[in-house]
Amino acid sequence: KADFSSDYVQHLLSSQTFDYIHASPVCSTYSHMAEGKHRNPDNYNRTPESHKADAMLMVLYFLIAKALEKTGGAMTATIENPRGWMCRGNIMKELFEKELGFKKFTIFYCQFGRGDQKPTHIWTNDWKLGNILEAIGGKCNCPRPHEEGVRRSGHYKNFAALPLKLCQIISTYVHSKHTQLKFEKLAEHGRSVVPRDILNAG
Repeated sequence: KADFSSDYVQHLLSSQTFDYIHASPVCSTYSHMAEGKHRNPDNYNRTPESHKADAMLMVLYFLIAKALEKTGGAMTATIENPRGWMCRGNIMKELFEKELGFKKFTIFYCQFGRGDQKPTHIWTNDWKLGNILEAIGGKCNCPRPHEEGVRRSGHYKNFAALPLKLCQIISTYVHSKHTQLKFEKLAEHGRSVVPRDILNAG
C-alpha cells in the first residue's frame, strides 16, 4: 500500500510497466457519511477538501492513462470507493468511463467475508473481472443488522481495508489473465524460451 500521489509511486509508474494497478482514493469527501459537508446535489464541491480530493483523482487518471498507453491497453486496473459521491463526478463519468473504457460495478463487502455490509463501487477496465465480482458479491443476502458497522465498530477496526477474499479473487484472476497473455505473446513471436517471470510464477 502506498500513496499514489507520492513522488516515489509516480516515478515507478512513469518508469516501469505493470500488469495490474489498484487504487483506493481517500473517501472522506465522497462518502455519504460526511452527510453533505463536502458535496450535495446542488454543489458538488463545497469545501477545499473536496477540490483537493478531485485533484488527486485527476492525478490518478493521468497515471493510469499513461500506464495503459505504455502497455497498449493490456494493463488491468481497479479503483475502489464506497458507494457515494464519486460516481456522480465528471472525472469518473467523462474521463475514466468514457475516455478509458472503465465500468462501475457494485459489490458488498459482507459477501467477501466481512462483518460489515459496506456497499462499494469498483471501477475497472476489465469488464469480465467486474462481472465476476458482481456475481460473487453484488447482492447482500445477510440478515439485518450486520455484525459490524463503521458507526458501531469504527473505533477498533480499519473499515477502509479491502476484504482478504476480494483481494484473493482479484489476484488470482489477474495472475491467470496476464500469464495467459504472456504465453500468447510468446506464441505470436515463435519463441522457444519461456521468460523467467512465467517459470517462477505462483
